Parts: sequence; structure tokens; C-alpha cells
Amino acid sequence: MFILFLSAIGRRLRFAVVVHHLEFRRFKVSQPTLDDDRQVRRPSFSKFVAAWERRYTTRFRQIPMFAQPTPQFTRAGRACFARLLYHARGHFHDFLWHLGNSAPDAASKKLILHNYEEELCGERSHEELFRMFARAVGVDIRAEIVERNSYLRFLREFNHAHVRFVCEHEWPTCFAAFAAYERLDNVDYPSLLRLVRSFPIKEDARTFFVIHADAAHFDHAREIVEGLFRRAPREVEKGFAFIADHQLKMWRRLSDTVLQAPGHVSLSSDMG
Repeated sequence: MFILFLSAIGRRLRFAVVVHHLEFRRFKVSQPTLDDDRQVRRPSFSKFVAAWERRYTTRFRQIPMFAQPTPQFTRAGRACFARLLYHARGHFHDFLWHLGNSAPDAASKKLILHNYEEELCGERSHEELFRMFARAVGVDIRAEIVERNSYLRFLREFNHAHVRFVCEHEWPTCFAAFAAYERLDNVDYPSLLRLVRSFPIKEDARTFFVIHADAAHFDHAREIVEGLFRRAPREVEKGFAFIADHQLKMWRRLSDTVLQAPGHVSLSSDMG
């Protein structure tokens, strides 16, 4: 009887050891090393960017200023839009400057210099093209550059946060934020172009929006950011996430500021 008892105890112990071993193996398979990104199965860089852009686009198109039907701005609304948009786009050089000073190699610095070159090259710089648009809607943007009367707090915070982000993060995350910013030109500017095409201005005054809607800035940055994604995917994802959330917040505030002000949106076909 005692021998049977010991035999039963032995079988139970062997069963418990086998179960423990299987559970341990299952845990090891399902829990990759936390310090090794390569253990985590991730989509390709192309699939990551495509999914990120789809999420952004869905949220962006819900912002009233970019929703359909296109809101019809009055003369005051168009002028307000031009002043605010200048400060949303016109301080990008600060981001570039600090990014360039953080770049660890000549190839990255050269890419950032190429961005400056694109801003200034051609018969008319991008700044000059925006001034043409502003004049067409009755705004002398030079006064705004000096006095900054429309540089509202949410726009200052938007631009300062780019610089702060570069100062507080390592290069892979910073460059990823820059690449993400460039990628979103291809989402933001087609909608901005559709909006300004509702303005009663000449097509030449819309050139600033036309060239940005078709820009290929992200293509220039792709090789570098894709290499960073292979080596440090989490850091790249962090940069893309920051830009998407930060930019959506800015567009919502800009939309609300223009659309909710009295007299900025036409309630009839009168666009004066």
C-alpha cells in the first residue's frame, strides 16, 4: 500500500514538472527581450508609414476647416487664415536649424541644407510665394513678420515644441519627427489647396500651395529614416507619433480660431 502511495506521488510530481516546463517555454516564446527591438515582429517601414498616414488622414479630415463641404470664408476670414497660417508654417526654419546642429554625420546635414536650398531656390522663394498669396487676400505679411500680432499662443507653443523635442530626444527620434513632418505635406497641402481654391483670387496667388501639395520632401529623407527604423524602430515610431498628434492639435485650434470668429464665414453666396 505504501509503495502504491509513493508511486502515485511520483507520477504527480513528474506531471507538475512537465506542466511547469511547458509553461516556462510558452512564456519565453511570448515575451521577447525588452531591450532588443529586433525580437518584436514589426511591419515593414512602408507598411508602418502607410498605416500611420491613414490614421492621421482620417482624423485630419474631421477638422471642420478641411471637411466637406469646404467652408466659405469672408474677406475677414481669408485675411485671418493667411495671418495664422503664416505662423503655422513660417517658423519651420527654427526646427531645421536645431535639427541640423544635432545631425551626427555629413549626409544628414547635407539633407537638411537641401531643404533650406529648396525653400530659397528658384525665381521666387517659398516665403515670397506666400507673400503673394497674402497680398491677394489683403494682408501685408511683412507687418506680421515684424509685429507678430497674430502669433497666437497656440501657434507659439506649436513651434516651440518642435525645438524642445529636438533638444530633448536622441537623433533617430528627432530625424523621424522631421521626416514625418515632411510626409504630412502630402496630406495637409492638398486640403489647404482645395480651401484656397474657394477664395476669389488668381491661380498664380495659389502657387505656394500647389508646389507643396506635390512636394517630394519625404522621398529625400526616406533612405535615412528607413535605416533608422531598421535599427531603432521604437525611436522612429516615437517621432512619427509626436508629429501626427502635435500637428492635429494645431490644425484644430487654427480651424476653431478662424471659423468661430464672428464674420469670418459666409452664410450665403456673398463672398465679399
